[in-house]
Amino acid sequence: THWAHVPFLQDEQSRRMAKRDGDLALAHLRDSGVSPERIIGFAAWSSGLLSELKPVSAQELVGEFSLANVGTDDFVVTAEHLAWLYASE
Repeated sequence: THWAHVPFLQDEQSRRMAKRDGDLALAHLRDSGVSPERIIGFAAWSSGLLSELKPVSAQELVGEFSLANVGTDDFVVTAEHLAWLYASE
């Protein structure tokens, strides 16, 4: 068994974001029409697995994944990040 810490997401007021807050809950994102590739790209980029924010598939990341590349610092989600996430392609 392996355990790893992943960074918390924080809002612009440095408050920890949680599923119960709604905007980043997976069900809310999908119900809002956000593509799986945008969700995966945002998650990968915000955790340090991608160097640029872009839509990607899980299959594209599988060969590139390394736990050593996952950042340990919390990530601040800005209004610009949310605008990118919810933007239509």
